[in-house]
Amino acid sequence: MYLGVLIVTAMAASRMRRRPLAVYGAIVAFTAAGSAAALAAGRVGPSTSIVVTHSSRVEQLPSGGSRVAMTATVQYPTFDRFELRARSTDAAMFSQNSSRPELRLNEAGEPILAGVIGLASRQAFTLEAVVAFSPFQVRREESGVTVANSSAFEYHDCYVSDGLAKHPLGELQPGQTLNVSQALAANSVMSCTLAATPVEFGDPRHPVRVEGATDVVARLE
Repeated sequence: MYLGVLIVTAMAASRMRRRPLAVYGAIVAFTAAGSAAALAAGRVGPSTSIVVTHSSRVEQLPSGGSRVAMTATVQYPTFDRFELRARSTDAAMFSQNSSRPELRLNEAGEPILAGVIGLASRQAFTLEAVVAFSPFQVRREESGVTVANSSAFEYHDCYVSDGLAKHPLGELQPGQTLNVSQALAANSVMSCTLAATPVEFGDPRHPVRVEGATDVVARLE
């Protein structure tokens, strides 16, 4: 962008050699235009997205729903005021960049990270929540345990583990079921990887893009 400004300024200067004031005026005008365009570029298009990169664990509760534990980093696209919110009223979000972690909520009771943030700044945070999402349907029988993918998402890298060894099971499509023997299910957990976020995020002025992986876990005993 600035290279284009310099080229145009040089062309204008070559035509106005005898009028130095006009040359200086052209340089100022083109530089101001280039600066305005550069600032605007950070406020339009895909570069305006807030990027949240996370690693999460969703542990299914016996009574229904799940407990979420997330560690994440948020990168801000430009110098502006932001209010990143987790769209859950049963959640707590804490910035790790502060010496005194403080829970802040918006009017709807959702946890937020708010403030004036610089261009390309990063902010680490943790989130804990209880959500209605139950990743598995677990049915216990005398012969073993039947586990079904009760979500609309594909699960990858599924396995059963008793804490000492892992038994790979592969992928689990939405609605698909797996049968786990009684011997294998005893004192074990079912775990899969999900390429989606357990909690949605939003900001009043900027789109939010979420990247990362979630481990979904349920006890089989």
